[in-house]
Amino acid sequence: MSELQITAEQTPSGFIVRLNGDADGEQVDELDRQLRLIANLNPKLLVLDLTRLNFLSSVGMGLLVRIQNQLKENGGRLALAAARPLVREALRRASLQKVFQITETVEEVK
Repeated sequence: MSELQITAEQTPSGFIVRLNGDADGEQVDELDRQLRLIANLNPKLLVLDLTRLNFLSSVGMGLLVRIQNQLKENGGRLALAAARPLVREALRRASLQKVFQITETVEEVK
């Protein structure tokens, strides 16, 4: 397992957050803290770039749903982009394609 690195970039439409490593255990706590800070700014769009995310735990998935709900209350949304096959399959098995826009690339998010 590798430590989760989180980087955020503000864009005209909101934020892109890039995740690198594994989102499990204590790493999810830091992801929660970082995403809540961004969600509290009420962006219209928060895109998670999952290109370099190796693993997303069920606790991490629950966190993403909570962030999506918080954003929706303020007219925003969370989109997931560029997930690796293992992460994409985990999202599909959890039926999260019904909750989030999931795209092949960050550029596809509309």
